[in-house]
Amino acid sequence: MGCKRRVIVAGANSIPFGTRISNNSSVNQVCILYRQTLQTMDTFPSSDWDDFWKVMKDFEPYAAADVKHGDTMLGVNFDNLNPVIHVPAVVLTSGTIDNWGIIEDVGSPAVYYNIYRHAFSPSVASVQYAFYRDQL
Repeated sequence: MGCKRRVIVAGANSIPFGTRISNNSSVNQVCILYRQTLQTMDTFPSSDWDDFWKVMKDFEPYAAADVKHGDTMLGVNFDNLNPVIHVPAVVLTSGTIDNWGIIEDVGSPAVYYNIYRHAFSPSVASVQYAFYRDQL
């Protein structure tokens, strides 16, 4: 469509900051819980890496991180543990999520459902660990 710019597609194994909504109201407040100091990244195709990193190396938060150039975008994506952690927790507690604040004694509409507080349990953790071991 007449685009004259070169577009570089890149990805990382995770986002650089872990954030959570701390106050869910008319003005949401978000807190930054941690900063990921190791990032694995690549471009697609990988031959674009040098051009990408020339621009991004000074971009905060990557300037203070240990950035590792991954072998391929596919490898970078498999290095992401988010699906291992979040998918079992959501699937195994979907009934609670659906009924949160609707059925008596299943949460409160006044309390924000928090996957880390309400979905993670020893039984969910055993499935997460099995999923993780299967990926190895």
